[in-house]
Amino acid sequence: MNAVLTAASELEKLHTDFQGWHVWVSAAGRCWAARLGDEVYGEGCHPLWQKTIDANTPEEMRAALEFQESISLPCGSLAA
Repeated sequence: MNAVLTAASELEKLHTDFQGWHVWVSAAGRCWAARLGDEVYGEGCHPLWQKTIDANTPEEMRAALEFQESISLPCGSLAA
């Protein structure tokens, strides 16, 4: 399987495995992910909590998403 199809397949797996995130590949070929919803960094959040993350490869993105999920606690919200 060529690299483009492999990356597309892995991206689809990321969408399935991390449904609280919007995952995409930029025109430059970098992987990006943004948390869905109105959660923002606030009091009680882990200091490495991120709303948006990027990675060089789908494998690196999976590791970053797994880490973010492991430290996610209810943080701040934009809703008043």
